[in-house]
Amino acid sequence: MSAEVRRELRRRLAVLRLLNRNELLAMPPASTEEVRSLDGAALFTTYIERHPGDRLLILVRSDQQGILGLIT
Repeated sequence: MSAEVRRELRRRLAVLRLLNRNELLAMPPASTEEVRSLDGAALFTTYIERHPGDRLLILVRSDQQGILGLIT
């Protein structure tokens, strides 16, 4: 994973941490965005799942095309 992709992941996580529970629940269960950089294109998908006990699972995944295939 490139430094640019790691930086973008950290930025997205920081933004999510600033949101309150209602704002998180208002987001779609999954959303994907393509980001282009000097390293090429990377897809960032944010997943938000409700779990028992009123808990939320939030995942940000990055996918980038590499020489040998997809880098996740």
